[in-house]
Amino acid sequence: MNLIGMFYGSCGGRTEIPQNTVTYRHCRVVFGISCSPFLLAAVLNHVLDQVEEPLRNLAMKLKYSLYVDNCVASVDSVSELEHFRTETQRILKTAKFDLRGWKNNFLPEIQETVQDSSGAVEEKEVSVLGLTWDREEDTLSCKMIQTENEGEPITKRKILSVAHQLFDPIGFTCPITLIPKLLLQECWKLGISWDSKLPEDVIKKFKKW
Repeated sequence: MNLIGMFYGSCGGRTEIPQNTVTYRHCRVVFGISCSPFLLAAVLNHVLDQVEEPLRNLAMKLKYSLYVDNCVASVDSVSELEHFRTETQRILKTAKFDLRGWKNNFLPEIQETVQDSSGAVEEKEVSVLGLTWDREEDTLSCKMIQTENEGEPITKRKILSVAHQLFDPIGFTCPITLIPKLLLQECWKLGISWDSKLPEDVIKKFKKW
């Protein structure tokens, strides 16, 4: 199947294909095009849906723990972690996927059992889908950079910038980020342009937030 079609050059108005035309074909799915995330998800789902017993439940757990090319899952013990890691790697290896870069929050003396094959030094905090995971405390948090300037006017563009500085596809911060998004919605309803002065009530709500 030809998934990506391109044609370079000109036939000079002719409908027939010149004899010296060379056809090239991608042998793998190209990353970076609009459909790449969908193609990745579709292939992963297909691979995992084909898994049979006794690994069916584990495959479904992996399927619903994936976000694009990240896997976020929880287990109750070191032995369960090792089983999950070994079997999921084996399953995805059948489709030439390499599941690596493992991070966990078990005790340091256990790290040898589940250490990352890269041999990288373990960090206390790691990024998990835009959030910061403190592995010692087992907490998730987000870091917002204070960008407000007293002399800078508050505009629709400013509110948009602040509201979207957090990458949070899981939606943990929705109760916090919902307010500026509602203010943006209000600005759109009022027909306010990007850099125009906002109504005082909108400014007060934003500053209070």
